[in-house]
Amino acid sequence: MQVRTASKNSQRTPVFPVPVHEPVKFAFDIADKTYWKYPDIFKTPSLRGLQAMVFYDELNKRTSKALYQEELDAELILLQKIRYAISGEAGKINLGDAFTAIGDWEKILNYRKERMMFIVEPDLVWKLASIVYFDETENPHRYDMAYNLEIKIPFWKESVTEHDFFFSKPVKELIPYMEEYEQNFQTYSQVIRMVREIHSNHLSSIKSNL
Repeated sequence: MQVRTASKNSQRTPVFPVPVHEPVKFAFDIADKTYWKYPDIFKTPSLRGLQAMVFYDELNKRTSKALYQEELDAELILLQKIRYAISGEAGKINLGDAFTAIGDWEKILNYRKERMMFIVEPDLVWKLASIVYFDETENPHRYDMAYNLEIKIPFWKESVTEHDFFFSKPVKELIPYMEEYEQNFQTYSQVIRMVREIHSNHLSSIKSNL
């Protein structure tokens, strides 16, 4: 299936669970569902827009809030290990343990530096799009986290390929700088997910060695 940006639904008036005072505009169809948006993204209602700020922050950091928190937790663990190793509390100064912890910390910092070179973390694009584009079962004034993360985004992923979604006209308008990477996107996406998995396993290993 494809993201259809031309549809007979584009001319009809949508019906939402609550009154909508700002005009909304047809965005696209996916499978049997139609999605709408505010013509001016800056006029998105504040309660919906606040969630957009969270996702934009994740987009800028090239990582989710959860993974970023895991990094901070791991760094604190490594800092404690270094302090303990050089404090002599175990009866001696253990430089070997200290240097091992420093090496693990360096891996985290290098990964953080490396991911800032990524265009974008693909999973974050889905999340950001889920704020901007909404269906008629949603309250356009608010963002329902459970519905979007557990129902709407999985439906999108099942119905269209990541490439077709990301490089459809609406999403290219939302994140225009992605367009220049269209030809290499599949390889890029695979590399990012592989790097993220390696990093996530490294963080889990640090926590498991407490």
